[in-house]
Amino acid sequence: QPAQRLSYHLLGAELSILTQARSGSRHDTLPHMTLHEWSGVPAEAMNPKMTRRVIHAARITIARLEMLAGAHVPEHSHENEQITMVERGRLRFHFGSREVVVGPGQCLEIPPNLPHSVDVLEDSEVTDLFSPRREDWIRGEDAYLRG
Repeated sequence: QPAQRLSYHLLGAELSILTQARSGSRHDTLPHMTLHEWSGVPAEAMNPKMTRRVIHAARITIARLEMLAGAHVPEHSHENEQITMVERGRLRFHFGSREVVVGPGQCLEIPPNLPHSVDVLEDSEVTDLFSPRREDWIRGEDAYLRG
C-alpha cells in the first residue's frame, strides 16, 4: 500500500509522520507522545551562575543547563546513570583525584553512584540525560545546585 502522511499538532508545532502499511495491517495511530520546545520549558535560576530547564519523562530526565564561567557544582552522587553533552564551553569534572575536561561536541558517561563535582571553565551550555529519571529533583531535593 502507498505511504500515508499524518500530521499532529502538539504544543503549537506540527509533527508530520510518514506511515506505511506493513504485513497487511495499518500503522496509522501513534502511542501518546509529547513534543517539547526548550523555549517553552520554564527556566529555573539555580544560583546566580546557573539556569536549568528540565523535562521529566516516565523513565528519563533531560536537563538543559546554562552556566557561567566560575560556577561550581559541589560533590554529589546519585543512583542515576548520567550522560553530559557539552554544546558550548568547557567543564572540569572531578572524580576523587581524577579530573576530566569536557568540551564542545564531547559527551561524558558517568555511572550510577559515582561521587563527582564540576567546575565551569567557560560560559557553557550543557545537556544532561539521567536514567532512571531524577526523582530527587522532582521532590525538590536539589539544594546542592542552589547554593
